[in-house]
Amino acid sequence: MELGRALQAGGRMADAVGAYRRAADLGYPAAQLLLGDMYRQGTGVPQSATDAVHWVERASEQGLAAAEIDLALMYHNGIGVAKSDTIAAGLLRLAADKGVPEAQYLLGLSYDKGYGMPPSPTDAFHWYHLAADQRHAEAEASLGYMYLRGVGVQQSTPDGIEWTRRAADQRNGRAAFNLALSYATGNGVAQSDSEALRWYQVAAAQGILTAQNNLGVFYRDGRGVAQSHAEAVNLFRQAAEKGDVMAQYNLAQAYETGQGVAASHADAVAWYQKAARAGHKGAQDTLRRLNQPW
Repeated sequence: MELGRALQAGGRMADAVGAYRRAADLGYPAAQLLLGDMYRQGTGVPQSATDAVHWVERASEQGLAAAEIDLALMYHNGIGVAKSDTIAAGLLRLAADKGVPEAQYLLGLSYDKGYGMPPSPTDAFHWYHLAADQRHAEAEASLGYMYLRGVGVQQSTPDGIEWTRRAADQRNGRAAFNLALSYATGNGVAQSDSEALRWYQVAAAQGILTAQNNLGVFYRDGRGVAQSHAEAVNLFRQAAEKGDVMAQYNLAQAYETGQGVAASHADAVAWYQKAARAGHKGAQDTLRRLNQPW
């Protein structure tokens, strides 16, 4: 095991596979899991989803929680096995019952989305809470959302804000975005553009496209920050190019009005069309005004 890790760290992948295989053949579950991961990634060995499942399953049969989680994800995604959310949920339950927060979160997600079982907000809340109590950021974010919306639990804005803040403090993008919304609207906290800006920045840095767009709006309108149309356009473009419809519309407006970028009728129409095709009514109305199709 340790030899395999050392060889892998030194870049000797084929030798690491050999070391893991010897340990795996002796029945060491951690080695079996690592060997399965090597097969899954095609590191030091030809990629093989079937062999990956074989070794991860052997580790799972010995009760290794990390293997139970990995095998559950393979069943959920249909990697090397026929897709089965029912089997995935059963494996997650085994790991969750061992107190592993990632498994508890994923089991909560399964109840939340109805993966392999009927949806159950109360069961989702239960498992999210167990994971959140161990500082699992995604679980904290989900718990915050459930409290804010009253899903699976009595609605409580203070509890929702508290759990959302805990996740946001761990740089969780989804939670940071929700906290920014709360500050922007004054929902459960004192309204503060500067705090909203701060949390939008955190969420945007984590790749949350709506946060990038909203941050662009703050720069465009000078909310909580010195007005900068150029920075607004930069943020709109980042999100628009990745498919955010509101950002596409806002970027089109910038091209039409020449705010923060050189005015361009052609570019404005092109971005309005992208937004319109995605169902943005404002973009559709603008294209009618401009006598342009979408």
